[in-house]
Amino acid sequence: MVHRVFVRGFRPLPRPLQRSHFNYLGHIFGFWRSFCTINQAVPPTGESLADVKTMIYVIGISYSTEYAIKGLYENTIGRVFEWIRGEERTPQDIFARAMPRTIPRSSTPSPGTNIRFAKNSMA
Repeated sequence: MVHRVFVRGFRPLPRPLQRSHFNYLGHIFGFWRSFCTINQAVPPTGESLADVKTMIYVIGISYSTEYAIKGLYENTIGRVFEWIRGEERTPQDIFARAMPRTIPRSSTPSPGTNIRFAKNSMA
């Protein structure tokens, strides 16, 4: 059986089951720094600049909110559960660790790309 996974945007591949040091705040600031740099480089003429800026602000606020919540969760509640779990791995941990290896590393999907891979079931 083949499943399709919808890739919705850029996400660095995680290192499963290792203490995460993902820099959520750095990614949020990086987004806004990039937006400001592009905003300064683009001349204030052309197509509806207000519409484009509004769209980017909406995306930026959504992206920032999502990463802020994930970072807050991971560095508080997630750390508590990691401490409670200890070094013992659950079947779900083992499955999650093996999953990134099933996606071909040679492909670099862009947002909206479907990736096909064989069903990997824990059942």
